[in-house]
Amino acid sequence: MKTLTKKQLETLKYIYAFIAKNDRSPTWREIAEGVGVASTNAVHLRIQSLKSKGYLYYIPGKAKSIRVVFVPKEAA
Repeated sequence: MKTLTKKQLETLKYIYAFIAKNDRSPTWREIAEGVGVASTNAVHLRIQSLKSKGYLYYIPGKAKSIRVVFVPKEAA
């Protein structure tokens, strides 16, 4: 797997923990609030990067469709 940036790892950790706690994937707004960014566009870019690196899967345009594919040790 490709190496993650600090921000990508932070986002992946948040998504993984959110799904474990709530039994559903977070919305992009929930992710933005959870990782402390003001823009859902920033979340979109991080999600796209995580998807292209093989860590996440999601269906564009479908709410709450994020699935974690791979969790590195440091994110678990």
